[in-house]
Amino acid sequence: MTDEEINDEIMTLIFAGTDTTVTATCFTLLMLAKNQDIQEKVYEEINTVFSGDKNESAEVSELAKLKFLDQCIKESLRKLSIVPLVERRVTNDVVLSDGRVVPTGSNLILSIYAVHNNPQYYPDPQVWNPYNFDEDKVAQRPNHAFIPFATGLRQCIGNKFAMISMKVFISKILQNFKLTTDQTEFQFDYYLIVRCRNGYHIKFEERSKEKKTDT
Repeated sequence: MTDEEINDEIMTLIFAGTDTTVTATCFTLLMLAKNQDIQEKVYEEINTVFSGDKNESAEVSELAKLKFLDQCIKESLRKLSIVPLVERRVTNDVVLSDGRVVPTGSNLILSIYAVHNNPQYYPDPQVWNPYNFDEDKVAQRPNHAFIPFATGLRQCIGNKFAMISMKVFISKILQNFKLTTDQTEFQFDYYLIVRCRNGYHIKFEERSKEKKTDT
C-alpha cells in the first residue's frame, strides 16, 4: 500500500468509526440504565476483573475477560443495527440454494437489520436481551446471523478497535456511576446509520456519593 492509501484507511477507521461507536455506546448505556439487574451484573463483573480499582488502566487482556459486558454491547449492535444496509457488487456468478443465479456485475443490498431481527435466530427480536449471546445460543446460530460490521473481505476494518473502545468507555462509566432512566419511548431515524431521534435520557449517580447529574 502507498502512504496515501494507508492514510485513507486510517482516516476511515477514525472518522467513520467515531459516529457509529458513539451511537452504540450511548444505546448500550441507555439499555443498562433501563435494566438494573443486568447493569448490576455487569458492574460486578467489572469489579471482579479490575479488583475494584477505579483508577486501574484497562489492558486488552483484562477487557477480554468482560464476557457479559461483551454480550451487552453485541446485543445493542444487534438490536440497533447501526449500519442497517450494506451494498456489494457481485464479482462472480452466485448460484442460490433454489437454483437461481445472481449474475456477475449485479449490485446487491444486504439488510443487516433484517438479519438481526429474524425471529428464527433471535426470539422476541425487538426485546434487548444480552442472553441472546450466551455461548450455547451463539453456537446454535449460523456464523452470519450476526454481522454488525458486515462480513467478508469488505467488512469494517475497525471492528476490533470499536469493541475495545466501547468496553473501555462503558466499564469506566459503570465503575464510577450508577445509571438510571425514565425514558420509555425510543424512536429511530434510519439513514446511512441509525440515530435515536429522541436522544438518550440517562441519569448518572456517583457510586461513592448521593449527588446526581443529568445528561
